[in-house]
Amino acid sequence: MSRLLRFSKLSPLNNVMKGSSFRWCSSSTTTKNPYLMYTISVKEIPDGSHKADGLLFDPAREKLFTVRDKSVPKDLLNSSLVGSSQGWGIFYDTSDEVLRVSDFLNPLAFKSNPKVIPLPSLTTLPFDPTQIEFVRNVAMSSDSPSEEEDFLVAIKLPGSEIGVYRHGRDLPWTHFELPFTCLDKSNLAYSKTDQCFYLPGPGGNCLCSFDFHDNLNVRELLFRDLPEFSMSEFELLKAYSREEHWVESSSGERFLVQWYSYDSQLEHRDPRFMVFREEETIDSKYMCYTEDIGDICIFLSNSHPFCVEASSCPGLQPNAIYIISSHHFAVYDLDTKKCRHFEKPKGGPIKAPFIPHWIPPYSI
Repeated sequence: MSRLLRFSKLSPLNNVMKGSSFRWCSSSTTTKNPYLMYTISVKEIPDGSHKADGLLFDPAREKLFTVRDKSVPKDLLNSSLVGSSQGWGIFYDTSDEVLRVSDFLNPLAFKSNPKVIPLPSLTTLPFDPTQIEFVRNVAMSSDSPSEEEDFLVAIKLPGSEIGVYRHGRDLPWTHFELPFTCLDKSNLAYSKTDQCFYLPGPGGNCLCSFDFHDNLNVRELLFRDLPEFSMSEFELLKAYSREEHWVESSSGERFLVQWYSYDSQLEHRDPRFMVFREEETIDSKYMCYTEDIGDICIFLSNSHPFCVEASSCPGLQPNAIYIISSHHFAVYDLDTKKCRHFEKPKGGPIKAPFIPHWIPPYSI
């Protein structure tokens, strides 16, 4: 379960950066890189409003940089971050039980007033809104939503429940009950090509989709070119937990990523991955195993998964998967099948990043 981000006068975030001495990179760079929101420090100023300093990690340069004095909207002060999609955070305030979409996590908004778009009450969905921490992840259809725009927000609830809201139609949340129980960590994803949401089914054997017209479909996934495993390798993988992620590149290529994790109190092992590219033939669509995704690198976390062309962000590693979880902060090379863990940035917080969300590229 992802750790929640609280904004309040008593928030421990107010002390995260106290006494630290960071070697900052410039916060005025125009490089369009993905990044990780490493920490946020909130402070109250004399006029009673609140400002935030964001400490970000750039995976291309593998360095920290900061953006200072972002205005914190009042509506977010007592809110929890429950997910993010396409660079926008989805926040929940237990005092009024309202979800809000905001670009607060976007560093471009750090010098202006962040946008905040309220969503309707979750009371039409079959779960207790006070148990918002059980929301698994979220996805949005737009990377630049506005009050006037018609866009979709989808949230994955425990078990087989999905909630979808269509902004701009003055309608309540729509409830979908899937024909299977979802893996907790498998992420919702939105396809701009197909204009629908996707969610891999358990075991990665099927793909669920739903769209603007409330159409729910389940497609069986057909696999080809599967890798051969020895009996020892097969038994080893059986000891790992697994999650599936559906991700789409800017050119429309689609991948199913299987993430294998082994984490116990006594032992931590490096994760392993299997990637399948969707290929279409005259007969059907197939998921074909590959160890070569070319110039693409994939970013997986508790946020909406996404792809980046490594050549567009000098320093990123092509044919790789960048991951952040409670145990791993690393890049996985698909060719060598090796995982390289990022070194703790010098001068950074002692603890690992507590906001496990990769944010897609923005001009900063």
